[in-house]
Formats: sequence, C-alpha cells, structure tokens
Amino acid sequence: MQTLVKALSNPNEHLKDAMKVLLETSFVHAIDAPSLSLLIPILDSGLMMHDNESKHLASKLMGNICNLTQDPSDLLPYIKILMPAIKNSLFDSIPEIRASASKALGSLSKGLGLENSDDMLLWLHEVLHQKSLHSSERSGAAQGFAEIVSVHGPKFFDETIKVIVMKSQDQQSYIRESYRSVMVFLATCYDQFVKYLPKLLPIMIQGLSDEVEDVRKISMRNVKICIKLFGRIAPLQLVDPIMEMMFHKDFRVRQSSSVLMYQLVKELENDVIKLQPKYVSNETKNDILACMFILKYDIIERVAT
Repeated sequence: MQTLVKALSNPNEHLKDAMKVLLETSFVHAIDAPSLSLLIPILDSGLMMHDNESKHLASKLMGNICNLTQDPSDLLPYIKILMPAIKNSLFDSIPEIRASASKALGSLSKGLGLENSDDMLLWLHEVLHQKSLHSSERSGAAQGFAEIVSVHGPKFFDETIKVIVMKSQDQQSYIRESYRSVMVFLATCYDQFVKYLPKLLPIMIQGLSDEVEDVRKISMRNVKICIKLFGRIAPLQLVDPIMEMMFHKDFRVRQSSSVLMYQLVKELENDVIKLQPKYVSNETKNDILACMFILKYDIIERVAT
C-alpha cells in the first residue's frame, strides 16, 4: 500500500516501481470496485507517461486487472478516465508505444465484454475511414482494432473478417489501405489466423495489383508477415496462391509474387534445392522451380530480373 501511495503522490519517481510490484503480485481474490478505485489512477498515470517502459508496464497491468475483474460493470465508470490516455498512445509515432496501447485496448475490451465495446469499435471504424490520416494514426487504429477483434472469440472474428475483407476492396484507396493494415496486425495477434489463410491470402495478393502504391506496399507487407509466421507450419496454403499469382496479367503482381516466392523458399530453408524436401512434396518442389524458371523469361525485364 505504501508503494501505491508513493506512486500516486510522485508518479515521476515511484510509478514504475509500483507497477512492477503490482505485476509481481499474486492476487488471491478477484478485483472489486474499491480495489479498482485505487488501481485505475496508477494505470492511467502509466499510460500517460511519455516513456515506452511505463506504457508497456501499464498495458500489461491493464491485462491483469481486466482478467481479474469478475464484473465488467465495475470497469465501466473508468472508461472515460482510461480512453484518452489509450487513444493518445495509440497514435504515438513510436511503434512500440502503439503496440502497448493496442494491447491495453484489447485487454480493456475483453474485460468489459463485447456488449460494452461498441463505442470503441465505432470510434476505430471512424478513424479508419478518415482520409487525411498520418501513417502512425492509421497504423495505431488498425492495430487497436485488430487487438479487439482477436480477443472476443471465433464467432465475432468470423463476423468481423467479412467486413474487413469488404472494406479492403473499397472504392476509396485510403479505406483499402486502412483495412489491409488491420489484416497485417490480425496475422500477429489472432492465434487462429492460420486457419483463414486460404480465404485471406488471395485477397492480400490481389492488393499487389492495386493502382495506389501505398495499398500495394501494405499488401506486400501483409503477405511477407504471413510467410514469416506460417511458412513452415502451413507451406501449401502459401505456395499455391503465390504460384497462381506469379502468372497474373499485371506485371507488378508477377514481379511481387516472384519476390514473395523467393522469400518463402528462403523461409523453408531452401527446401526446393534439396533432394528430399522437408516442408513440401517433391511435386510441389518441382512446380515451384518450374514457375521460377518460366518467370526468368518474362517479357517484362523487371519481372525477369
């Protein structure tokens, strides 16, 4: 208790120590409303601090508090206190701070329950639909949205991914960019994302032919992340769509798909040059080599090289 009082009276000097103590504490009982009245100011101060360590500690503490709060209604009075700090950090120029804020937002939404997260989701949708967004703001909103989508179970994910896919093909390029950014973060924060690769990867790759460079860039990043995360555990779900797009009518897609295939081959420990591949069958290995050989003679020099 003395540590908490010191942190409340002098946050600059004692706040980190207090949050570390709280993170190391094993709570025997669930956190009730009186306990929250003492913990929330600590949490809010941590989220408002300018250094990444404080924000990271606060986001972890947020997760612990929300997990130990049995009654979501106990958290509701503190939304107006916590959200300004989370929103501020969510748009920070430093990626690590945005990531910490996103985790905090996801934890808060999980603690409140989906029925009490409508305002958060509405606000994030509004941000993602804004045209004149700084890249850090778009990225922060996308990451925060992805964290919330990831904590409410498969049913909510299935419902929301349909909206994300639809928005990723919107007529407005800035909306396409926003929701393709959401898919970038879903790949890292939703533990069942690999199951959705057959449906989502072709949509990601289609973005490589977008007329707007920013959309092409985020689509490329999306596929690269999937290759890094899932290349060895689900190689065929990546090989087949990439191979198909290596012969797309748009030379930019052929070029990007060729680069992606090289990256996938590298991730698979150069399996295609081994006599007995470890991750793919001999037939798949031969198909990959054939596609790469054919593209060496593409009529567009940028693709062939």
